[in-house]
Amino acid sequence: MSRKPLYVLFFMLLACSLQAQFNLFGSDDNANARRFLYTEEWAFQMRMNTNGFNIGYSKNQILRYYKTSFYRVELGYLRDPKEFRQNLRSQTILQSITSINGYIYGKQNSLLVLRGSLGGIHYFGEKARRKGVAVGYSYEIGPALGMLKPYYLEIKRIVEDGNSTRTFSERYSEANAEEFLDPNDIYGHSSFFKGISQMKFVPGVQGKIGAHFSWGPEDQYVRFIETGLMFDLFTQRMPIMVQDTYKPYFLNLYVSLQFGKRK
Repeated sequence: MSRKPLYVLFFMLLACSLQAQFNLFGSDDNANARRFLYTEEWAFQMRMNTNGFNIGYSKNQILRYYKTSFYRVELGYLRDPKEFRQNLRSQTILQSITSINGYIYGKQNSLLVLRGSLGGIHYFGEKARRKGVAVGYSYEIGPALGMLKPYYLEIKRIVEDGNSTRTFSERYSEANAEEFLDPNDIYGHSSFFKGISQMKFVPGVQGKIGAHFSWGPEDQYVRFIETGLMFDLFTQRMPIMVQDTYKPYFLNLYVSLQFGKRK
């Protein structure tokens, strides 16, 4: 799937932030006072990045009307940029065979990431008359736990009688490399839950920095959008694709939405 819309949205939001600072902010002391009546925020998050997605939950502490600290936990999925999903249509046209389930050719592991963060949000001003957009920046850093789950395919093999075939759920290995990488022997992917018990855990660190926008007609409700740069760095190279140069780090642009409430 093309990532052009994500790049376009990222740069549009970044470009408009300077204009928003001049057009939407005012020195409204009453608005500042209302904002400071709240001391806590909580929010659910949905984030899309150039090579994955995640969901999360954050608990925020309002320190000043322009400054907020938070901690966040999130679970995400990271993919290799070279991943390409084969489906029934492409298999039929390109290989003259059919596949029950689509699959990602050459994939040997799926990478899930559990992240924990401490961070902060700094606003350049207060929302104009409670109906504007507050612009600021956010940052966070913390530990990451990479979870490498073997990727299983349904491989067709000739049974002992030599006249029929059966499918076997198999992960990649040197012993089955030829069949695992031959589209004519692949019947589709196995269940996502196949291989959960064989998951390998790899520790690391992660962080993000981005432009932060808060909007909405009611100060009581949290409505955030962020766009920026995120990184994940692990203690070993992460093997996602076969016949690829494994790397221990991932850099992504991201756009996230957060919804919640203040109290």
